[in-house]
Amino acid sequence: MARNPVLFLSFVIVALFIETAYGGEIGVYWGQNSNEGTLSEACATGKYAFINIAFLNRFGRGRNPGLNLAAGHCGSSPAGCSAAINDCQAKGVKVFLSIGGTGGDYSLESKADAQKVADYLWKTTTSAGKEGAPAEFYDDLARSLSAYSTPGKKALLSFSPRCGSFNQQLKAVVGTGLFDYVWIRFYDSFTCSYMRSYQGAMLIAWDNWTAFIKTGKIFVGLPATQDAAEVGYIPPTDATNLMLPSLKSTPKYGGVVLWSRYFDDNNGYSSSIKVAV
Repeated sequence: MARNPVLFLSFVIVALFIETAYGGEIGVYWGQNSNEGTLSEACATGKYAFINIAFLNRFGRGRNPGLNLAAGHCGSSPAGCSAAINDCQAKGVKVFLSIGGTGGDYSLESKADAQKVADYLWKTTTSAGKEGAPAEFYDDLARSLSAYSTPGKKALLSFSPRCGSFNQQLKAVVGTGLFDYVWIRFYDSFTCSYMRSYQGAMLIAWDNWTAFIKTGKIFVGLPATQDAAEVGYIPPTDATNLMLPSLKSTPKYGGVVLWSRYFDDNNGYSSSIKVAV
């Protein structure tokens, strides 16, 4: 069972010092555990504003695109999720297809290759998200996807880097300014994930990211249980009383994205922090 994807790109925004708190929403990853229920059931809970289907982990360089989902989830093509996606959208839930993930078979070899993958994604879904460490030509993929947008139908894009991932390729991808949502994974990175003994590292990383990203809403990616990540789990009381109040003072704050639906269903994490998000 995959629990720590590598890269997520998704598509489908008198003198008193008063600190403003911005309200947010909750998103979740779904698709990596057969015991997490169906996509329609996840949307029917009313807990999530966003659901990321994880993952399309085979694409590019002439490969036939393929999904890596738990047994019983949608089959090998995003088209297998179409009825559930329509059901979720009718409830107002935005559904993203996350591309990438640990152990996948994917890469892009050129701008033309990026265009082919964009064509496939647009035909199967109108929102996509990139997960993991940025690679070459992902900025071209984002531009190709964004070009499909019309006044009546917008391609929604999201991106999910690790909190400690600053490099030239990442700067090229985020620098396109095309992403509607950026969900930063503040887990499984010892330099910037939450640790009760030292919370400052996470806050410093958050400030760096919010200064770097110029467009879209920024979400805090968190594990929904301690078992869901090697490091970075924030107990609900710490999240509601310590961390989220600090992060919510940022105008770009969008909310929290959880890994994953299975862990959240077992731990009730989203319900525990909802009032603070």
